[in-house]
Amino acid sequence: MLRFFRCRHYPECGKKGDPYCENHGRYYGAKIDAWCKMEKEGKKDTRPRVRKAHMAFLKDLDERPLRINVEPTNICNANCSFCAKKYMKRKLGVMDFDTYKDILRQAKDMRIPQLKLTPLIGDPLMDPMIIDKIMYAKSLKCFEKIYFVTNLINLQDSAEALIKSGIDDITVSTCLQGREDYRRIYGVDAYDKMLTNLKALLDANNRHGKPVEIKVSLRHDAGFDLKKTCIDELPIERDRIDVMEIYDNWGGSISQKDLPSGTSFRDPGDMRIPCSQIYTGPYVSHTGDVGVCRCRDYELVLKIGNIREQSLKDIWHGEKFRRLKQAWWDGNIPPFCRNCYTYDSLYKNTLVIQHARSKDPLLKIERGIRRAIIDAGKAAGKEL
Repeated sequence: MLRFFRCRHYPECGKKGDPYCENHGRYYGAKIDAWCKMEKEGKKDTRPRVRKAHMAFLKDLDERPLRINVEPTNICNANCSFCAKKYMKRKLGVMDFDTYKDILRQAKDMRIPQLKLTPLIGDPLMDPMIIDKIMYAKSLKCFEKIYFVTNLINLQDSAEALIKSGIDDITVSTCLQGREDYRRIYGVDAYDKMLTNLKALLDANNRHGKPVEIKVSLRHDAGFDLKKTCIDELPIERDRIDVMEIYDNWGGSISQKDLPSGTSFRDPGDMRIPCSQIYTGPYVSHTGDVGVCRCRDYELVLKIGNIREQSLKDIWHGEKFRRLKQAWWDGNIPPFCRNCYTYDSLYKNTLVIQHARSKDPLLKIERGIRRAIIDAGKAAGKEL
């Protein structure tokens, strides 16, 4: 098993206290002294080793997704100003249980470790079978984490059942600025209902010993004083609540006027490295269509197959998906992605970073090896 060791030359590297040598990347513990010394003396070029490590890592990602994103439904009971729901043309519906079970069984066979039940557009609680679907996923005993994001409007009397269903993580997207501002931002008059549901969910979780990680993500106007809200009345730790200030444009569908007052769009930055969405795992819609972006491709423009026509494994390893990845490495970014502010570099994605650290200590990005990483990606793509 690979282990991380402190670089014993850290005083010379100028990074005292760091668990690795910033100048040299992460190395195998048994060889760290020799490698650091050779690097200092200029006797060894890291780039070939970095290139080899990244090629192996990319092939590992190609073999097994880190997560599967399943759309239980694309029906939503809110009309959020910052969401592209009003532009979606896909047919509304709920995934039938047989299709859902087939997808999860295939995911188990592929050893996919995480299950996300957040729709691109929609709310998972609009699926009348969502509790049963979570319980079935838990019964497979193959997912390290099962989670979703919800506006919580449709929780009704299901707080206890949801907490006991086997769900591991719930993020509640909401607004606590008051009834009028909630209606302005979320597009529905459901503030009181949401607040009642939120308190019921938190109370149920606390009663059962907090088996579920619950976070509250607030969509507020910039600078709004949280002391003016009911935040202190909620039975949840303050560090479990955050205020979203940076938004994305849903691939160009949303403009500045659609955002909460004073908030802004995020800067996608340099897109030379492929977006993490195409590597972390497939998105399966309620109709069985399989896409590669679980974040903002609400019309499934980047569709690579359908679960009713091919197996999940065949789709993930298929020629259509391979060409899409290769296009990214070659700099031919899909038109849909070019104006997307949600772009997340493969090497900055939290899920990818966690997986990388478990695979090889060399997988660390530095300015001096950026070219090697890009070359590795191109080479790995061509060998798929």
